[in-house]
Amino acid sequence: MILSSRRTKYLSRVPVSPYDTLLEPFLPMPDSPSLSLAAVQSTIGSAARWAILHELADGSSLMVSELADRTGMTSSAVSKQLNALVNDDIVIHPRGRLYEIAPQFIANKTERIIDFGYCLLRMKVGASMANP
Repeated sequence: MILSSRRTKYLSRVPVSPYDTLLEPFLPMPDSPSLSLAAVQSTIGSAARWAILHELADGSSLMVSELADRTGMTSSAVSKQLNALVNDDIVIHPRGRLYEIAPQFIANKTERIIDFGYCLLRMKVGASMANP
C-alpha cells in the first residue's frame, strides 16, 4: 500500500507483504511538466525536429549551418524547425547564432537523455539521424 501526504511530495511506504521490504525506497515525485503535452507531441512527432534534438542532446551549442550539415537538411528547413522549438521553449538561443536545448530538459548529456516530464527521449540509441 502506498500512502501520500498533501504536505509532502514524497511517498511513504507501508509494508503489506514480505516482498515490500525488497523494494527500493520511493523517490520524490517529479514536478509537473513545464511544457504542454501538445508541444511535446508536436516535437517528437516531427522527424526534422527529432534530428535536431538528437544533435543538440549532448548539451552542445550549434549554429544553423552546423545543424544543417549534421542532419542533411537545408539551412532554411533547420531554421524553420528551430523557430518552432524556440517558440515552445525547448531550444534556447543563448548567444550569437548558437542554439542549444534548454538546460532543464537535459537529464544526461553523456547518454543524450532529454526529459520533457511526460516522457524521456534517449537520443543516443540508433545510428546517425542524417538523411542518406
